[in-house]
Amino acid sequence: MKHPYRFWVGIILLTTNQPLGWAAMLVCDSFAIQRHSMFPAYLGITLYGISWIMLGIGVLLAGPEGVRYARNFYRRLRKAGKRNGPALGNGGAP
Repeated sequence: MKHPYRFWVGIILLTTNQPLGWAAMLVCDSFAIQRHSMFPAYLGITLYGISWIMLGIGVLLAGPEGVRYARNFYRRLRKAGKRNGPALGNGGAP
């Protein structure tokens, strides 16, 4: 079955909202600490909030089937990471 354009836009929003939100928080908070300014921290919080809006719009556009598709995509990504070596955060511990 061929999916409509809005389904794929929803999938893109569903799969990119988390990496973009967390990366924005990391970068902006690093700048806030480095520059001793709260503006970058507020900017990071705002961008993180926007990533949640992306999630909501993605769910509305893709629907339940799109949410299942995105979950399966992340599961396959995690399995591929486990096959190719240790996860980044565990320091190589089993």
